[in-house]
Amino acid sequence: MVSSSESTKTTSSPLIALTGASGFVGHGLAAALLAAKFRIRALVRDPEKFRAALPDADTVAFQLAGTVSAEALRGVDTLIHCAYALPDSQLDARGCYELNIRAAKRLLEASRAQGVRRFIFISSFAAHPGAESFYGRGKREIEGFLDPARDLILQPGLVIGNGGLYARMAKMFQKARVFPLFYGGEQRVQTISLEDLGEAVVRALRLECTGLLRLAEPRPVPIMEMYLAIAESVSVKPWMPRAPGAATLAFLRMTEALRIPFPLNTENLLGLKQMVTFDTAEDLKRLGGLELSDYRQSVARLRG
Repeated sequence: MVSSSESTKTTSSPLIALTGASGFVGHGLAAALLAAKFRIRALVRDPEKFRAALPDADTVAFQLAGTVSAEALRGVDTLIHCAYALPDSQLDARGCYELNIRAAKRLLEASRAQGVRRFIFISSFAAHPGAESFYGRGKREIEGFLDPARDLILQPGLVIGNGGLYARMAKMFQKARVFPLFYGGEQRVQTISLEDLGEAVVRALRLECTGLLRLAEPRPVPIMEMYLAIAESVSVKPWMPRAPGAATLAFLRMTEALRIPFPLNTENLLGLKQMVTFDTAEDLKRLGGLELSDYRQSVARLRG
């Protein structure tokens, strides 16, 4: 059910529905939108738990594998689709790919039927034409469902914050202090802090942006430099030996076929193998000349 607080809120700002609002990126976006005085309806698995964290947001129960209720999108101006299933003990990478595609189609169809004006999809730099990972392929396929004249695709680089891939890498350094460099460690990476991503979404809404926006600091850096900054932030001096990417990928495919648990998976490795960079300067200009923190500033901010 939509929380009762909806009826008492001002209707001066458009209502924004947000899937995945209880996740790392989604929660950050929800907080940024509320701070910018947007009205938010969070589509989450556990509405009561979410309301305890962000009581100013309205909530509706929603799961990627379920149907989209009419009440979830009633009165909504813009739907931001941030939820995205990742592999776990219950669902492998292919299963997640299929689930995410079905869910995005249902959401888009339901939003059109309910008269939602615009659909915004939080995609990824991984969604490029040569993507081999199910993650990148799924994101790119969903991008193809949207109408660039009315909808918006946001492709952020590596998001730096207290969650997601960044937090997992920091924990790996703390636990093992060994971080293999697959495919040479010279791949270039572009980052964006969670706070800057929230500001970018707020500006994109206010400026009525459509089409595609790539969001990351303009200057790519070698991923090895990024690893060293993460290790320094958790006071670790890591050993980073070079490791054979192709041989490791073959090994991981074998372990996954045999369902043998392993800390690394093929999706992780394919992501490292196929990292791409983009010129983001023009996209940042479209957002009013948005200036982003570089990766060192973003990492330092997390240390307080």
